[in-house]
Order: sequence, then C-alpha cells, then structure tokens
Amino acid sequence: MSSHRSHAHGRRQLLRKAAAALTALGVTPEAHVMIALPPGQLLAEAVYGCFYLGAVPAFLDPTTDPVTLSRCLDELDPAAILADHPIPGGRHVVTSVEFQSFSDVAVDGGTPWEGYIAESTVMLMYTSGTTGLPKGAEWTWDNIASQLELYQERSAASEFILFPLFSLNAIATGCRAIFPNFPTFAPRSIDLSDLITQVDAHRAEFLFASPALWRRYLDHIAAGGEGFTRPPITIATAGAAIGRNLVSALKTEFNDSSIEIPYAATEGLMPLTKITATAFLEQTTAWPIAQHGVPLGSPCRDVNVAIIDPGRIFGAEPATAADFLPEDMVGEIVISGRRTSPAYFGRADSNSYAKFHDTKGTLWHRMGDIGHIHDGALWLRCRKKDLATLPHGGALYPDQIEQRINDGIGSQVCAAIVADGRLTIVLPSTDPITSCGESELAVAIAQLGVEARVIILNGTLPVDSRHNSKIDRTALGQVLARPLESA
Repeated sequence: MSSHRSHAHGRRQLLRKAAAALTALGVTPEAHVMIALPPGQLLAEAVYGCFYLGAVPAFLDPTTDPVTLSRCLDELDPAAILADHPIPGGRHVVTSVEFQSFSDVAVDGGTPWEGYIAESTVMLMYTSGTTGLPKGAEWTWDNIASQLELYQERSAASEFILFPLFSLNAIATGCRAIFPNFPTFAPRSIDLSDLITQVDAHRAEFLFASPALWRRYLDHIAAGGEGFTRPPITIATAGAAIGRNLVSALKTEFNDSSIEIPYAATEGLMPLTKITATAFLEQTTAWPIAQHGVPLGSPCRDVNVAIIDPGRIFGAEPATAADFLPEDMVGEIVISGRRTSPAYFGRADSNSYAKFHDTKGTLWHRMGDIGHIHDGALWLRCRKKDLATLPHGGALYPDQIEQRINDGIGSQVCAAIVADGRLTIVLPSTDPITSCGESELAVAIAQLGVEARVIILNGTLPVDSRHNSKIDRTALGQVLARPLESA
C-alpha cells in the first residue's frame, strides 16, 4: 500500500471511530452536537465524525456568559456537548479526554450518512454575540462545496492553523493542517517566539492571522526581535482593523510573500471578496481611506454584492431593482450566491430582518456593514451599529476618522465615538505616542481636520473576544460613561 493510500486509510479509520464514539454518546443523524474542543486533531475528528454520521456540529463559544449560553443551548438542544469548559445548567459535558477514550475503544462507525442534499444544513456557526444574542448561521452542503471548490485552487501544501475551523478546509482539500501547540489561541496572548519557532519548524506555506497578531509580530520585529526564518509563501489577514499602516508594514516585512486580504462573515463563507496588499496600497493612495473607506476588492466566484438603503425593511416583500443603490452611493452591504448562509437556526425574527429575496427569487443577506461599490469592487465604511451622527450633523464613519488619525500622527490604534455630545478620540495608554499627553494629541489631530476631544484610556481599548481586533465601541462607551458623568 502506498504512503498516500495508507494515510488516507488511516484517516478513514479515525473518521469511522469518531462516528462510532458519537453514536455511543447518543448522537443520531441530523442531531446537533455542540463542539468546543481545544484546537487540534481531535476537534477535526469530531467534526468529520458528525459529517460521517449525518449529525450537525454546532460551534458556540463556551466562554459566553452563562445566561446567554444557556439560552442558546435551550434553543439548540444538542444530543451531546464536547467541551473542556464547564457548561451552565447542569448539562452533561464530554471532555476531550473522555471523547478520545470513547473513540479509542470504538469499533466501526457503520456506513456514511447518505441523506445529504445541496440544501442540507451540515454545520451551525454561531456569531460572537457582539450585536445581541449569538445566532447560529446555518451552513449548507452547497455553501461548503462552493468554498472548497475555491480553496482547491490554492497552491499551498500546508497551513498553520490559528483558527480551528480553517483546518477543516485544509484537510478536505488535501492541504497539511498544522495544529500548533499553544496554551491559548487569543491573538493578544499567543507567545510570539513560540509561534515563530513552530511556523519555521513546520515550514508552513499559508498563515492567516488577525490584525492584532500581525501588529504584535511587526512590533516584535521593530523592537529587534527575530522573525520567521522561513516566512510562509502566503499570509492573510482580515477585519475592520485593516489600514494602510498595517498593510504597508506587512508588505515591507514579507516582500517575497503573497499577501491576501479577504472579506467574509459568519453568514457569508470566506472569501466573499479579496484584495492583495499591492492593490490595497495602490487604491488607498488614489482614494484615501479617510474619504472613501477601506477597499475590499472584487467579488469572488459564486458571490454577488450590492448596496441597499440601511433603513429599508423588506419582510415578505421582494426587493426590486430600485432597492439596489447605484455605484458610489453609500448604504448597507448585502450579499447573495452559493456562500450565503440561508438562515439563522430558530430565529424567525432575525431571518425576517436579515434575509430577503428579490423579484427573481434570489436570497440576499444583510451584512450589517456600511459601504459602497466602485468600478465593481467593494469598499467598507464601518459597521452599521457603529454609524453615528456627528454633533454638527452628518454621518460619523468611525473607521475612516480612525484611519486618518492613525496615518496622520502614527498611532497604532484609536477609537472615534460620540460621547457626551462630542466627537471623542480615544487612544490606549499602551501606545507610545500617548506619552505627549492629551493636549498635544488634540492639536496634532486638529491639524488633520478633525476637531475632537482626546482621551487617553488607561490600558488597552476593549475589543472583540474572537479576533481581538474589532473595537467594542459599546463597551468603550460604558468605560467612559462614569468619568464623563462626573466631569
């Protein structure tokens, strides 16, 4: 037997044993299984075991606050919970050690489930809950098939996995998935020296990391630290924290690597659009972020993007051609196509708002992002929930103001919010530029055409728990509220 066939046979055995272990736990076809195992091979085996059995793996953050998590689990009603974190409500949890034990003694998982069709829900991906109760986006067989068809065109033979679900695509397309040995995967907490050592040791060819982690890496290099001796052939990053400073620094540091910036969401499988670092820098030179937003690139295959009025509510009414705004008009980004999740599990109200059809019967999803289309390419202004009205009138696109300030004064990160009736720029005390004090910063920022109050926040800015990159403006407003009330 060839080495390739031997490895394939070994993987199939692990798959069948995982399916048998799930069956022993009471999991049946089409049942839900909450999976929150540590990143690694066992997680991949559990997910593929679900697929083999016809069960639906559901990914829900076990560190979500207990009340919220209980509400989601009541709704999900999982047949099994695989997690190393305690789960509220006295629910039985199967730890990674226990699941491995079940798998070790399992004999055979039987024949694979044959009930899948293109519209079958094969996975539930829960949102982070930053805009309310986490919602389980249904990923269908066809959603994932479209993604895999695109990923099969990648040339990378190995991928260093920092986001556990990326391992599923790598495995499915024959790419070697490298699971790092980290005690934590939070971008702010990963040991950089350990990361660099492991990427080099495994000669990883593809590495996707959040902007927060790439910024830490670049700061490490700037401080005289050692970087990769064998940089990945392709590096990637994404998110609202992308700006010229970060992309330019990545381009300089990884001049011989390909740098990709995809756009996606829990409800729209990656990549929806994609842009290279070179194109990003060229376009933001011609059309500065401060005036035009962040370029996201053109739609990828199987994806359509459009812009609608953010206040338009469709319900059961189909969208007409007049509902889709012309190029260069700013509004809410909507997507359609094979990588668009068709629904949120068990959330009729959310589906009624976020999902709508046009007169041709095409399903569209509201992304919750504000942007526009120029020459067929998508540009991002800000998250819809972050859109605010300036004290003197007009829209506040915080990301654009923040990019203008970061580029203009050299700050690493800042936040623009309306607080106490005033435009307020908040910088973390961890940024070296804050050493000059609030008054000097206010003068420097005013010279950029931004009249605002400046506050230096002790410590770091509050960010999302998943990527550590998106500024949590609601939490920031709460942090500022007490001193503002006492002012």
